[in-house]
Amino acid sequence: MRMPTVVGVFCVAASIASAQTNSPGAAPKATVTLKSLIEKRQLSLEESPFKGWENGIELSLHVDGADVKGARKYGMVKVTKAVDDVGTDLSKKGAGPKTAEMNDFQEIREPMNFGDRSQPKRTGFDFDLTLPTPSARQATTLKTVSGSLELLVGGTKKVVVVKPIKASLGKTIEDPALKAVGVTFEIIDPAKKGKGDFFGPDTSKGVTVQISGNINEIANIDIVDSAGKKLNNGEMSQDEGGKRLINYGIDGALPSNAALHIEVWPGQKTITVPFEIKDVKLP
Repeated sequence: MRMPTVVGVFCVAASIASAQTNSPGAAPKATVTLKSLIEKRQLSLEESPFKGWENGIELSLHVDGADVKGARKYGMVKVTKAVDDVGTDLSKKGAGPKTAEMNDFQEIREPMNFGDRSQPKRTGFDFDLTLPTPSARQATTLKTVSGSLELLVGGTKKVVVVKPIKASLGKTIEDPALKAVGVTFEIIDPAKKGKGDFFGPDTSKGVTVQISGNINEIANIDIVDSAGKKLNNGEMSQDEGGKRLINYGIDGALPSNAALHIEVWPGQKTITVPFEIKDVKLP
């Protein structure tokens, strides 16, 4: 049976809070701005295990400022307070998968610029946040949403090159840059049973690695041929026991001279950016 859905959209430029680095008393050098608000209310007319998963408020936020320039990853997004003007707790977790917190770090993509090229280049980055509870029917205002997110910034770029990959199958990669960021990196030998088996036989043409330690310190991993052309075209991963298995798929067999490029940034730091959105009219 079709389930009616009511969606409200509201855009606003509401501003907010500033970054606090790990240095006490550091000057605020970042802002978080609300770009849009979508409120969803779903009425299920039949029983379903997925009932109610479309209820909530989706926020699109923009982060910018000197402290976040060059940030590569964001994560640990936490909401400390989210209420409407009648006191509804909008951060309350329901039965569905949506949550007001996001602990995994994600890669930051460069903002895309559309339209007139004479317009200044966009800076900063966007991220989405879902409040799993919709506002009360009688509410007219999103009174407060406050919280924080963490960014990985700074450091010096280092690319650890492992070549050829085939010579390092089943080995842990020893490199000063990996040691500096606290990462243990192993390339799995597909001929040996055990690690990586859950990816299935179709991944035998790619490369499977196991990372442990400060996993989020890894900025990027690529498989390249002798000319430097990127070969990997997708990935699958699984986290278990503080370790992450990742399979990088390629088309065809792994070339004998293929190399692995592991990008890390020794010396990078974590910046915590607080945010607070206040008094936004609901759609």
